[in-house]
Amino acid sequence: MEPFERNEQESEDDFSAHWETSDPMLLSIVKSFLDAQEIHYFVVGEELFFLEGAAVPAANHCAILYLANRDYPILLEFLERENR
Repeated sequence: MEPFERNEQESEDDFSAHWETSDPMLLSIVKSFLDAQEIHYFVVGEELFFLEGAAVPAANHCAILYLANRDYPILLEFLERENR
């Protein structure tokens, strides 16, 4: 999935949605990278990946990653390297 466009009105310390994915494995890789870089983040919707076959179709679900705006370029660079 593509990263979200950055809102220029937000400050560098504000947390905002920067990336979404429907791939639990890719999300795990990104989270490991952010942990290794000691970048603070949180994910919304990750728990729904584990409800496959339940009332929420996992194929139609996306988890959204939030992080500080100052860390967005680091995430973007990592995603570009991973897509090569």
